[in-house]
Amino acid sequence: MNRHEKRAQQPGNRPSGIPGNARFAGAGVMSGIMFIVIALCADYSVYTNRSADYFGVFTLLFIPLVIVSVAIAWLLNTGKLAFVKLFGKLAIIVSTAYVGTILLSIFQVLYYKWDRPVMAAIGIIILVVFSPMQFLMWRDFRRCRWLDPRSLPGEWEIAAIRDPNSINYRPPKPQRRN
Repeated sequence: MNRHEKRAQQPGNRPSGIPGNARFAGAGVMSGIMFIVIALCADYSVYTNRSADYFGVFTLLFIPLVIVSVAIAWLLNTGKLAFVKLFGKLAIIVSTAYVGTILLSIFQVLYYKWDRPVMAAIGIIILVVFSPMQFLMWRDFRRCRWLDPRSLPGEWEIAAIRDPNSINYRPPKPQRRN
């Protein structure tokens, strides 16, 4: 194996375009952030003994969450190794916060009087109902070699824009003849 072949087999930047089997990984991170915010709003309402203002928080955070989601998707679509690593760390943070928020809600249900933690119970229900999205996210992280920062180029899946079976397929541009 010569030095060029060795260099080609080093972990590095991926081809642009997210493979099809990495879709739920991104959806799990963004929906996880949204449901954590909703549940924390419910937990805060239990702590302050006021009704939760879900729609006020949602309208306040909707535009920034959409902007962050689009930015993360665009940066991940470039295939740069630094963004793939950052995305993996963000997924770990979101999963840890998801479990922490469930535990905080359970604590509030058990600690406060029976009439006060209704909103925390609703937060637990919301988080438990949408927890399969977190399982799908980690399933895709395990299955998709493109999302593994230590994977080698020979292990990567075909990018979505190069896969003719994908909805995002872009056929090669015709070459102009002079």
